Amino acid sequence: LRTRVTVSEWPKGEVPVFPPQFTKSRAPRTQRLSLSSHVPDPKDVPLVSIGRQGTMVYRSRPSDDAILAMINSSKKIIRLVLQDLGPVCLPGTKKALPGLVWPKDYLAAIGRAIYERGVDVEMILSNPNSIPGGLKGTEANYGNGWDCVDVAAEIIKSIQKHHSNVDDAKLRAMVTDNLRICFVRHGKSSQYA
Repeated sequence: LRTRVTVSEWPKGEVPVFPPQFTKSRAPRTQRLSLSSHVPDPKDVPLVSIGRQGTMVYRSRPSDDAILAMINSSKKIIRLVLQDLGPVCLPGTKKALPGLVWPKDYLAAIGRAIYERGVDVEMILSNPNSIPGGLKGTEANYGNGWDCVDVAAEIIKSIQKHHSNVDDAKLRAMVTDNLRICFVRHGKSSQYA
């Protein structure tokens, strides 16, 4: 099964639009490292990249379980870089397409992390209706139409739903201190800000 992957061309002019087809020979052989003997470089940034892999795994979603497990085990900070968190909107509205909903399990896990454990949550989202390089919104749309306030409101609603007798002052303080959401691009130009 071949799956087409779209890649943003950045830095412009330095990389091809599509990555080469994967072959085992392209993966470098590396020596297996023992976690106990590995000394990280101070410039290293720990990162776990998880995604659904498009149509490669259609029905089973092991990545969803992995994402929830990581959010549920967070202690200090969660950093998420997402195209969008909400469902696709009807064009020009803040109404989800019929049959599409907000990811309740993710929202509940993020809400628990903030409200129960005081975890900081930082999210970077694509701008609403971000359409790459000359394509149409029906071909590729990285932002489903929601803005940062919409995403924050859904997290707050989830906290209120899953915790009885939520203290309003505590919730406001925790959201102010622990939740940060922004877009990738801030200007209306085609260049990254």
